[in-house]
Amino acid sequence: MSSQLSPHDLALKATCSAKRPHLKAVDNERAARDIASSALKGLKNAAKALSVDIETFHAAKMYGDPLAKGFIASAAHYAHFLILDPYNQLRSQLEKYRRNDKTLSKRMDEMRLAITLLGDSLQSLIDRGATVKKFDVYPPEGGSQVPTACPFELLHRLLCDSPVMREALATGTDTETLLSLEFRKVFRPYLGGIQERSPAGCPNMVFATIHRSPKAVQVVFGGNEVAWPNVETCPEIWAITKAARDYQLSAYIPIAQQAFNALERRELFRMRERKDDINELNQKAILFQERTDAIKWLRQHPTHLGPKSLSQRGLAMRPPTWQRRPPCYLCEAMMSWGPVYDFYKDKETWKSNIVRFSWEKRGGRPHCCAEAIVRLQCMNLNLKAGLSMNK
Repeated sequence: MSSQLSPHDLALKATCSAKRPHLKAVDNERAARDIASSALKGLKNAAKALSVDIETFHAAKMYGDPLAKGFIASAAHYAHFLILDPYNQLRSQLEKYRRNDKTLSKRMDEMRLAITLLGDSLQSLIDRGATVKKFDVYPPEGGSQVPTACPFELLHRLLCDSPVMREALATGTDTETLLSLEFRKVFRPYLGGIQERSPAGCPNMVFATIHRSPKAVQVVFGGNEVAWPNVETCPEIWAITKAARDYQLSAYIPIAQQAFNALERRELFRMRERKDDINELNQKAILFQERTDAIKWLRQHPTHLGPKSLSQRGLAMRPPTWQRRPPCYLCEAMMSWGPVYDFYKDKETWKSNIVRFSWEKRGGRPHCCAEAIVRLQCMNLNLKAGLSMNK
C-alpha cells in the first residue's frame, strides 16, 4: 500500500476555510438564564485559556519557528470567530434581560473582562509581529484559510521542537523524554509564573511519541477533538472545530475506516458465534479475550496502521492536568500504540480499559483519538524518509 502513496498523499491538511458560528436566537428569559450559566461561562473560560496559551507562546520566544505563524493564525481565528463573535451574538440577545437578573449581569461582566484580556493578548501578538515578522493576526475574513488545528495543539507542537525538548532528546532515553511531558515538566522553563489554563478550547486528550528515521529524531504531538465545556447551548462552535479536525485528517480517515470496520466486523462475528456461552457473569471476560485476540489478529491484517512489532510507544495525557492515560482499545488494535511505562502492572486495570471501549459511543468514527493525528504524522515522516509508511 505504501508504494502507492507519496508523502503528499498522507500529509495533514493544515488549513481550511474559515466559518463563523451562527447561534440560535434566545427568545425568552428562561433560555437567557440557561445560556448565562453555560455558554457565557464556557466562552469566558475559553477566552482566558487562549490568553494563557499566548502568554506561553511569548515565554518560549520561538517566533522564528515555521510553526509559530500557524499558532498565531489559529489564535486569531479562535479569538475572533469562535469566542468574540459568539459573545457579541449572545450579548445583543441577552442585554435586555440583564437588568432583572443579577446572575446574568455578573456573567456578562465577567465575560467582558475576559474579552478585554484576550484583546490585550492579541495586541501583544500584533506588537511582536511588527518587530519580528509580518504575521497576520487581524480578524480573518469569512472563507479565508485558517489552521485546522487549535491554538493549544499548535503551541505544543511548537514546544515539542523547543531547545529544552531537543536537549531532553539528546540526553535522555525515549522513555525519559516522553515522561518529561507528563505535567509538562520539561516545559517549566517557559511556564514559570504562568497560570494553569482551563480545558476550554483545547483537546481533552493529547498524545506524543518519538519518531526516528535516518533523517531526524523528533517528538510528534497531536490532540483529539477540541472540547468546549459549558458551551452545549452553542453546538455550532463545536461543529466548526470538529469539521476542521476531520478535514485535517482527511488523508487518514479512509484507510483508518478499513481497519476500524475489519475490527468491528470480527468482534460482531465472534461474539455472535459465542452467544450461547455468554451470560452476565462471564460477558466481560469473554469480551476481553476476544478483543485481546483481535489485537493480535489485526496486527497481521493488511488494513493495520502500525508496525507488526510492539516497538511503537507513546504517552497519552489529559489536559489541563497532563496526567498519563492508557491508550484505548482501538489505538492498541489499529495502530499498535503501547504506553512507554508499565500501565498494566495490574491485569485488571488493562482488562477494564479494553472492555470499556464502546463501538456505539464511537459512532463509526475511526479517528477521534489523539493517536490518529500522531500516527498520520509518523506515516508521512516515514514516506519522506523513504521508509514503509507503517514502519
